[in-house]
Amino acid sequence: MSVKLVDDWKMVWRWFSTWLVALSAICLQLYEQVPMLKSYIPDNVFHHVMTAVIVLIIVGRVIKQNPPDAH
Repeated sequence: MSVKLVDDWKMVWRWFSTWLVALSAICLQLYEQVPMLKSYIPDNVFHHVMTAVIVLIIVGRVIKQNPPDAH
């Protein structure tokens, strides 16, 4: 079994889904490492927001993202 990258892998930083994955990772770490956030954002609200972000990540992966214009 060999791993094959997508053709436009060099553009991964421009993909909507990549930005959402990075955002979710940052949010998860902040929520766990900064206790003050838990006093402002209840657990159930945070988990609902993270669920919505995960759904958006899936949507971002299945929607065709046009490559940037080559100038």
